[in-house]
Amino acid sequence: RDALTHSLNVVTVEVAQEVTIGRVMSLAAKAGLPKPKQNYLAHALGTNEATPLQVASAYTGFAQLGTRVTPVGVARVTTGSGMTIAAPQGQKNEVMRPQIAFIMDSILKDVVNRGTAAKVRARGFKANVAGKTGTSRDGWFAGFTPNLVCVVYVGFDDGSDLGMTGADSALPIWTDFMSAALQAHPDWGGDWQQPPDIEQADIDPHTGLLAAPDSPTKRTELFVHGTAPQQPTVEATPDEDLTNPDLNVPVTPNTLPTPDTLEVPPLPEETPTPGKRGRAEPDERGSPPPGATSRLTGTVTLDIDPTTG
Repeated sequence: RDALTHSLNVVTVEVAQEVTIGRVMSLAAKAGLPKPKQNYLAHALGTNEATPLQVASAYTGFAQLGTRVTPVGVARVTTGSGMTIAAPQGQKNEVMRPQIAFIMDSILKDVVNRGTAAKVRARGFKANVAGKTGTSRDGWFAGFTPNLVCVVYVGFDDGSDLGMTGADSALPIWTDFMSAALQAHPDWGGDWQQPPDIEQADIDPHTGLLAAPDSPTKRTELFVHGTAPQQPTVEATPDEDLTNPDLNVPVTPNTLPTPDTLEVPPLPEETPTPGKRGRAEPDERGSPPPGATSRLTGTVTLDIDPTTG
């Protein structure tokens, strides 16, 4: 939820890798998006090209709680007297279960209420909507109610970089249109009705497990029936190592590395130039010149893995 709300794309790729990109792209094709010749993890970030109409068609699956509607170009054909003689209907197909779509709608509401699309609210738009920003060389915003989907694309036809985010380029256009549309047709708004087999659970957002009853950070989350976590979060004590997943390894001063036990590569020494002060040599005021580097007593320099620390 938080990753999608704030467009943390690394998590998106991790999820695609976990469920396999093949399954992700199969679902995308079922939603009407173009199918690539080969599947790559980068497709989880939207690198497979699609038109605004194709994206809008895919988003009807969220708006209609799992049922995608194929767009039609003509709503109806009438006679001069107003009698309808033809009313083409878009084809419908189920893309996902209503429970999955409802949870996704809840997450995409957060994108608008507190995430990358919060400018929708800042511009005074108050209706129940969900949506997602998109930024590459172009700017996108796809947003919807249960009865209306609107996708805005802003970009150059030669592929030049727009230099703006979707929230700054496409979102204002979307907000202006949707405000006018819902003012003219209030019945196009509304909210989603919760389908059966949805349950709630209080979880710890740091662990994803059940939160303690008195946890100050607990959050109520939605789950498909039978998928909520059953394991409670174990509260760590000050003597436990929070980086250990078992939370049962005591940490003492004897187990922590110290500067004396670490191998530290020496800093390279510069050959001083006659008549020129060394880079790290302080000036008359006792301050090192700009660009100088220094090492404090008792500090060490190490190469670390940024993933594990």
